[in-house]
Amino acid sequence: GKNFTGANFGRIPDASHLGLGGTFTIELWFKVDRLVSTWAGILGKSTSSTGGRNFTLWLHSDGHLNFSYHNASNAEIHVETQPGTISLGKWHHVAAVLDVPNTIMKIYLDGMEAASGMPGGYGVSSTEVTRPSRSSIGTRSTALCAICA
Repeated sequence: GKNFTGANFGRIPDASHLGLGGTFTIELWFKVDRLVSTWAGILGKSTSSTGGRNFTLWLHSDGHLNFSYHNASNAEIHVETQPGTISLGKWHHVAAVLDVPNTIMKIYLDGMEAASGMPGGYGVSSTEVTRPSRSSIGTRSTALCAICA
């Protein structure tokens, strides 16, 4: 695993297969030791040209996950788990699913459906590198201490 302490983050150079379209699943394991601020980016890919996100998985300090993207109209579409679903010091498995053609948007947490909603059209495309909150793994702020993936 890799510890993301706020001073480091993962950066993945852009490739055509990372510009996720209308049907994809993001899956990862993570553990949070402590939270320092309200929102922390776990994994995301954004675009600086529109300010929108191709996809983002966030963790809120009340222990809920937010899976979101921006559609072609730059509207943010998201689903969220209930507060308290993420426990500090425990490993969690998350799968965030978007299937626009079949109107499915879900978060699975530790093997159980934890949130669902309706997608609102196809997401914006992005050629940004993949790194936290802009296109990332982990976070480059002190918002999330010791998230491991």
